[in-house]
Amino acid sequence: MSAQEATAIGFYVKVRGRENSGRQYEIGPNGLLVGRSTSCDVRFRSPWISRRHAYFYADQQQCYVEDLGSKNGILVNGAKTKKARLHGGDVVDFGPSRFTFRVRDPRSRLARWLVLTRPDEGQGLAWAEQMREAVRPQSFLALVSLVFGILTYLHWAFGPCAVVLALLAFWETRGERSPVRRALLAAALTLGLFGGALNAWFEVAAPRMWERQVLAARAECKRNLQKVQWALEAYHRTNDGQDPGDLQQLVEAGLLEAECIFCPGPLLDGEEPRPYLFLPAPAGAPEEGYAVRVCDADPANHQDRDLWALRRNGGIDSLAAPQLERLLHRQSGE
Repeated sequence: MSAQEATAIGFYVKVRGRENSGRQYEIGPNGLLVGRSTSCDVRFRSPWISRRHAYFYADQQQCYVEDLGSKNGILVNGAKTKKARLHGGDVVDFGPSRFTFRVRDPRSRLARWLVLTRPDEGQGLAWAEQMREAVRPQSFLALVSLVFGILTYLHWAFGPCAVVLALLAFWETRGERSPVRRALLAAALTLGLFGGALNAWFEVAAPRMWERQVLAARAECKRNLQKVQWALEAYHRTNDGQDPGDLQQLVEAGLLEAECIFCPGPLLDGEEPRPYLFLPAPAGAPEEGYAVRVCDADPANHQDRDLWALRRNGGIDSLAAPQLERLLHRQSGE
């Protein structure tokens, strides 16, 4: 690199914090002195910053920051150090203030990529150094959080991971202005929050809610059959032990509410409820306690679960669909 190209490169820092926030300072040939002293180029009043705290300076094509024996020290990218070589995007913390280091290079991107190391080092192309600047940890963290945000739509558990990573990346890049990285983090945070919540609803909350609704419908179905049994007993007392022709007669006699002769299961699917199957005992037939009197013979009403059946002895049993079908077939041949 020629001397003219070297001088074309500009180093500067941007301040974030309680004091001097938003201000930008160029690191000129005389460097940049930071502290509380009136002789400093960047002056602070905070007691966390020493009178002569740190010094930014350029050496040929590189820039460095050095701790001048301050009480609280300096942090470069979160690590405490005495002296460090700076790269574009590095952050330097002095007490409550943060300096973001930037490089203004007018050359083309290809020319910046092919920057040579110091002439006296004679090590050729600084590929490792350029790769370090190109692949920043903050950018990698943003990309990982975005990937987790996309994976949220496969499983809701990726959502919290995406949110945590995005918030961590936001914290690591606070005070910086990188539109691309900010856009990645915003997308990851949005996908993690909304995608995770949506997927968690369909994978966890909705099935559990549906299960509770099915169990509630089964419990209501069993209560209906119990009320039918009580109504049949009352009908027998007033009709010399005779069965009604159908369950509707119990409703007309005022012994049973109209909704109690319907299975509530179809209501879960938004369908019209269907009446229970009533099997009155034939005149003069012997009483068989285990014979079915009232039941719901449609397994779809119970979401493919066992069906409730009211026995002639007043018991209510839960029977599998094939078992109930065999009982009804055997009774029809009586």
